[in-house]
Amino acid sequence: MRAKSGPSLRAALTDLPRIEIPERLRWEQELRGALDDVQNIRRRADAELAKPGSARDPQVAKLWIATVGTLCAKVEDLINAAAAEIKLNDPVIDQLLSIRMLGWMVRDYAGRDRLSMGRAIGAERVPSLASQQEFADFRARVDLAWTALRDVATGAGTRPEISAVITKARAVYFVDFIKIRDASYAALLNGEKPPVANHDWIKTSNPPLEALADVSNMAVDVLAGYAQSSMRAATQKLVLESALALAFMAIGLAGLVVVRARVAQPMRALTGVMSTLAAGSEQIDIPGTARADELGAMARAVEVFKQNAIERRRFEEQAKTAQEDAEREKKQALAELAHTFESKVSGLVRKYVYTYRGRESYNHAYTYTY
Repeated sequence: MRAKSGPSLRAALTDLPRIEIPERLRWEQELRGALDDVQNIRRRADAELAKPGSARDPQVAKLWIATVGTLCAKVEDLINAAAAEIKLNDPVIDQLLSIRMLGWMVRDYAGRDRLSMGRAIGAERVPSLASQQEFADFRARVDLAWTALRDVATGAGTRPEISAVITKARAVYFVDFIKIRDASYAALLNGEKPPVANHDWIKTSNPPLEALADVSNMAVDVLAGYAQSSMRAATQKLVLESALALAFMAIGLAGLVVVRARVAQPMRALTGVMSTLAAGSEQIDIPGTARADELGAMARAVEVFKQNAIERRRFEEQAKTAQEDAEREKKQALAELAHTFESKVSGLVRKYVYTYRGRESYNHAYTYTY
């Protein structure tokens, strides 16, 4: 267990800076400090275990339990703080986190009970009343946490891996090991020699405690796999949505190209034609008159406007020509009238001159005669 717990905790401390939780630096400092304390007391405990039972310092066992308990409590508090940051909208995640927490509680209380029992076996005497109360407290906590864990893990949605480790833990700890533990406790109460010697107690209790730890560890592994699967599903969904968005963008771009080619450009062409027509130039072709849509109708309307402009221009030219012809004829008529009048007046004047001259000749002749 030492080979598993130490590297796992150090790996967790290495990854802790990547986790966004409140007061992360405080958590990291406290965990490293608690781990250093455990390593120090472990060295002392290893040295005491090498001594005969009667020569061992009982304070080391008490310090070991308290120090390990502090580390476990801080780890549990950190896990709960990290779990509180997760949006538990997914019932699978909620269930797996609850199983992990309850599994850790069962393992923690069972480990404390194992240490207390080992200390009592090593003492080779009837446990004190305080020790008996401690045994009863640990046993009750183990049973309560285990009952809660099985309630949470009950249901059709429980993963088969979780069910398998729970079944194994129940058989190894709550069926096989608990018989040895209760028999040893009963022997101690009766002042008898326990069925398991002190130097075999740790070796006997390690597999059951590992089976309990496997429940929490499996919940973490399943949670990690579920999170990765959810991430892959989310990634696939993102890729699909991105592909659809790109497809819609492509369709929209194609639509813009079509609109530009079939609507915008013809509209600009018609606008240019109308401006040219408005400027007085009718010698221009109207594009799009053969189209069957609204633009074709607009083009044909512009064609009508063009033809009307041409016809109006033709009428204006004809009217101008007619006016010029009328002016010319008028001038010619006036000239002819003036010429006629001048001719008549000239004849009358000559006639009058001839008459006047004739009369003067007559008067002269008459005067001369008489």
